[in-house]
Amino acid sequence: MPARPVDSMPGVAAPVSSDSAGATAFDLLVRRRRYLVDHRYQLRVGLLTGGIALILLILLNLSLFFSARQSADAVLSASPELRQFVQSQDRVQLLLTLLGSGVFLVGVMLVSILETHKTAGAAYQIERVVARIREGRLASRVRLRRGDNLQGVASAINGLAEALHEREMREVEALDGLANRLDGMGTEAACAEMASDVRRLAAERRQHIY
Repeated sequence: MPARPVDSMPGVAAPVSSDSAGATAFDLLVRRRRYLVDHRYQLRVGLLTGGIALILLILLNLSLFFSARQSADAVLSASPELRQFVQSQDRVQLLLTLLGSGVFLVGVMLVSILETHKTAGAAYQIERVVARIREGRLASRVRLRRGDNLQGVASAINGLAEALHEREMREVEALDGLANRLDGMGTEAACAEMASDVRRLAAERRQHIY
């Protein structure tokens, strides 16, 4: 599946982190109303599924047509006066068969689009969160809808992000503790400068965490 830029995109929910925690459920729902998230992937699957269904429908309709033709020939051989009635019935049956086949094909393609949306939307959401984690925003978490696919992948990424977040927090706390110890060593300018540098480093790490 081709990679997409890590910017906002209609049709998928934005990853929930400290800077998006205020998003309402309504906002998230609206962002997921676009069902063609990955056009190439979803349309390819839809056309492939529709093509297979079309071939099967053609074979089924041909078998039904020849069976109905044999029945009609048997009726006409016994009652030739019913030819007009049988022909009108054949036309109605053909029309209903074509109409039903068309509705079935459209339904198959729509179902395939809806089903692939559960994968394409989830994949896009995971890509965004992974990009945020790569930037150091370790509080980002994957939030998928209940019916989305790739739930296991999302759980694994969330577990990784949680472990990295806890490790960074321990390092920040250690740096803060070191700065406090340096403050207690005296009022010398060197110690004060060192404590300031350590605190600056801790502040930078803390910014990356959130």
